[in-house]
Amino acid sequence: MSLKDFYSNRADNFTLALAILISLCELLEFYHENDYVYLDVKPDNIFCLTRLSGHPTGEISFFDFDTVQLIADLKGGKWSAPRGSIGYAPREQRNKAEVRNITAQSDIYSVGATLHWLVTGNKPNAEDDLLSNHATYEWKPKKDLELTFLEKSIIDSIFSNTLQDSYLERYKDMASLIAELNKLKDASKVKILSNNLTHDEEDSYIITRKKDCKRINKALEKTGKYTIWGTPGLGKSELAKDYARHTFGKAYDTIIFLVVDGSLSTAITSELQVKRGSILQGNELDDRLKLLEGTDERTLIILDNYTEVDPDNELEMECYNVLFRKGGHHLIVTQRAPSQEKQIKPLSKAKLIKLYFMNRGKDFYCKDEEEFLKSHFLEVIESHTLVLVLVARLLTNSDYTLRQLCDDLKGNLATLDDGPDSEAETTIDYRKREGTYAIHIARLIDLSSLSADAARLFSLLSMVPAKGVDRKLLSQLCTADDFNKAAFNNALSALVKLGLAQLSFIEGNKQEVVLHPLISDIAAGLLEEGEVVEGYLERLLDYLVERSLNNH
Repeated sequence: MSLKDFYSNRADNFTLALAILISLCELLEFYHENDYVYLDVKPDNIFCLTRLSGHPTGEISFFDFDTVQLIADLKGGKWSAPRGSIGYAPREQRNKAEVRNITAQSDIYSVGATLHWLVTGNKPNAEDDLLSNHATYEWKPKKDLELTFLEKSIIDSIFSNTLQDSYLERYKDMASLIAELNKLKDASKVKILSNNLTHDEEDSYIITRKKDCKRINKALEKTGKYTIWGTPGLGKSELAKDYARHTFGKAYDTIIFLVVDGSLSTAITSELQVKRGSILQGNELDDRLKLLEGTDERTLIILDNYTEVDPDNELEMECYNVLFRKGGHHLIVTQRAPSQEKQIKPLSKAKLIKLYFMNRGKDFYCKDEEEFLKSHFLEVIESHTLVLVLVARLLTNSDYTLRQLCDDLKGNLATLDDGPDSEAETTIDYRKREGTYAIHIARLIDLSSLSADAARLFSLLSMVPAKGVDRKLLSQLCTADDFNKAAFNNALSALVKLGLAQLSFIEGNKQEVVLHPLISDIAAGLLEEGEVVEGYLERLLDYLVERSLNNH
C-alpha cells in the first residue's frame, strides 16, 4: 500500500511512518550517489512493503519512475521529466528556466514536504504560479497527533532546512536529513508517562476552584513556582489536578504529576516510565533524569505530598536540581507551611453542599439535609472535603441519617477527648481541635462495616505506593488463594462506593486503584486515631504469612 493509504488509516503510528520516511531517504541517497534524482517524492508514490499479515515492515519502494533524471543531463539544460506535484516539488523543478539548479536538494525539499503532510495532514501551501515564493512551513500538528516540545523543535529544524525556496539553503545531502530524522524518530519513540494525572468516571464530581486556579496561574507566570499547602483532605491534590486537567492544562506541552512519598529519586524512578515504541524500559534513574532535562518552559511539573530535600543527600539533591532547574512551572502540594505561599482553605458552603449532593447519588436532593449542613454539620466536620465525601457515600450505602451520623461523630470526639469513663461534653469548639478530621475518617471507616473480603483488600491497599496499584495486578495477588475473582470485584466495588478507594483510567482501559494518602495512613494504623482498623491489618498479615508458608 502507499504511504498515504497506510498513514491515513493508521495516523496513530507516527513512529513507524518515520521509519518508512527514513527508508525512503536511504533509497534516495543511493540514487544520489549514482548521480540520479527522483523528483516526484510524495505520499502517493511511496510504496510500503508489508509482511504476509499486511503490517508494514518499514521498508519502501517507489511507484512511479517517469520523473527519474540523470543530474548531469539537468546540468546541461536537458529537461524531459514532468514538473512534479504542486506542494511537493521545489521551485527549481516547477520553473523550467531553473532546471540547472535541480540537484539532490530538490528531493530533500520533497521529503520535507512529505514530513509536513505526516504531521499536519496537508501538503505545504505552495502557489500555482511557477515564480512564486517557496512553500510556507508555519504549521500545527493535526489533532490526533500529540508531539512533545522536543519533537516539535526537531521538526521545526527539519522544515527550516528542507522547505526553503533556494536549494542552497537546504541540507547539503541526504545523509544530513537522515541524521535529523533519526533524532526525531528517537524523540518520538521515547515518552515520559506519569500515572497519576488521569481522567476517571468521577471527574463529573469535581467542584472547581476557578479563582484559585487563576491565582496559581498568575503566580506561575510570574515566578515559575507555587506551593499549595494545608490540612490533608481539603482537596489540595484535586486543585492541582483541576489546574492541569480542566483549567490551564492546554498552556503546556508536557504535564508531569509525581506523588513524592518521601523521596524524589524513588518517585522519579517508580512513577515516570520510559517507553520505547510499545515496550516499557527498566527503572534506570539516569534515563528519566535525561528526559526531564529535555523538558522546556512549556512543561508543568506537579509534586504532590512534597517534603523538603535533605541538602546532604547527593542523590536527592541531583534530582531536585533537575526538577527545579530554570524553566517550566512547578506546582508543589504539601502539608507544611512555607513562607508567603497559598494555604488552601475549605470550599465555600455552597460548593461543599453541591459536592455533598453529587456524592449522595444522581439527582438526590433533600431540603432538610441542606439546611442541616448549613446550620450545623459543616461546622462539626470543619468543612473538611474528604470527610464530607465519605459521609455522603456512607449515607448513600447505609441506613444512617445525617443527624444520626452527626451525633455519632460528635460523641466519638468527646469520648476520645475525655476518656472512656468521663461524661461527654455537651459543646465542643471543633474549630480549635487539630486532627479531628483523622478521628472522623477513622470512625467513618469503622461505621462502614466492611465485609471480611473488603477489609482485607482495604488493608492491602493501605500498603501500596501513594500512586496506586494496577487493578489487574492487585486482582492476581488477591485471587491467588481462596479470595476468588468475584469476591475481589465485590470487595473493590464496596470500597469505591464508600469513597474509600478510587479507580482511575490510564492509557485507555488500564485501571489504577488508589487510596487517598490520609485514608491510607489511617488504614495502615500509622495515626493513633487509626487503630480502629487494626484488626484489618492483622487479617492481612495472617493472610500474607499463610501464603508465604504455602509457597515454601
